[in-house]
Amino acid sequence: MGVWIALFAIGVLALLLIGIGVKQITSAEPIAFYTGDEPPEKNMLKSVRAWNTGHGLLWISSGVILATLASIALFAVEDNLIKTALLFAGGLLPMFILMIGHNILMKKLYR
Repeated sequence: MGVWIALFAIGVLALLLIGIGVKQITSAEPIAFYTGDEPPEKNMLKSVRAWNTGHGLLWISSGVILATLASIALFAVEDNLIKTALLFAGGLLPMFILMIGHNILMKKLYR
């Protein structure tokens, strides 16, 4: 029963991350990456489309990584230490991908 509750919670979070990514990709205006952050002005970016698409893909990949590692941990692995490591990686890896990807996009797309 606990596995299904965990999978449901992680699934909801993964879908939320993917939804954020889709929303960002489809936005015509520049998006803000961090909560409470002001989005950059259009004239500050080399390409609004590349900015939004890049960030959207980061969010989508984070959701997919989280869901994939959690599914592997919950269904394909018997060893509790490996399960824990996979779940831990599923939580941390997307955060690092988001932070590093955002910094790369800032260097590439800011004027």
